[in-house]
Amino acid sequence: LIGVTAIANDNVWAVGFSMNATQAIGQPLIEHWDGSTWQIVPNPIALKSGNLSAITASAPDDIWAVGSTSSTAGTSPEPLILHWNGSIWQVVPGASMIGNSSLLSVSAVNSHDIWAVGSSSDAKKSRILLEHWNGTSWQSVPGLASGMNFDELSSITTLSDHDIWVVGNSFSQPLQVHPLIEHWDGKNWSILSASSLPKSFAPNAISALNDNDIWISGAGTFAHWNGKTWQSSASASHKGFN
Repeated sequence: LIGVTAIANDNVWAVGFSMNATQAIGQPLIEHWDGSTWQIVPNPIALKSGNLSAITASAPDDIWAVGSTSSTAGTSPEPLILHWNGSIWQVVPGASMIGNSSLLSVSAVNSHDIWAVGSSSDAKKSRILLEHWNGTSWQSVPGLASGMNFDELSSITTLSDHDIWVVGNSFSQPLQVHPLIEHWDGKNWSILSASSLPKSFAPNAISALNDNDIWISGAGTFAHWNGKTWQSSASASHKGFN
């Protein structure tokens, strides 16, 4: 299990994947907590190759899960988006159906304002993947590229329809990791300076209380935004990979 969202103490959802030992593939997995027990909930692609990376809810009957799926094991993954309407999970077509792409995080402002992020790559380059649900359909939204050969968005948090934050990382040549942080002000995306952060820092998670109190983390490092600058610190268990 990789992602979780809590709606109430008796209504919690978790997503991830389960291994099919016979076919040696991962398959999308959804579980639900009813206050007493966890139960596996059927989903329309449970028998296909793939995984679910994140889940968000705007209401008990409006829940979104994202990840990736492949038509057969070994083929390039495609973005996967599932929606819970209170009764069943259904596949919803995303804006990008190109191969070798995946969605890694999703966050809801409200029922008609949902954002999902990830990456899409080909033989030469990896690009950010940014999609938006407007209440009717998923639309591809141009994000800002770092200018390097590899860009990926790993996590998103939404404070309001004009205050959205995403984090990820970029790779330059020779191989060097750089943090990638972007912000949506309701009209445009902008890249925030990460010059105060370690160059090797690759954030993969973000959480925000308000626009002056935001935390990101990845590989044994934390960073905090106070409204003006980022400040980094090592985790208590910073030795090795975390």
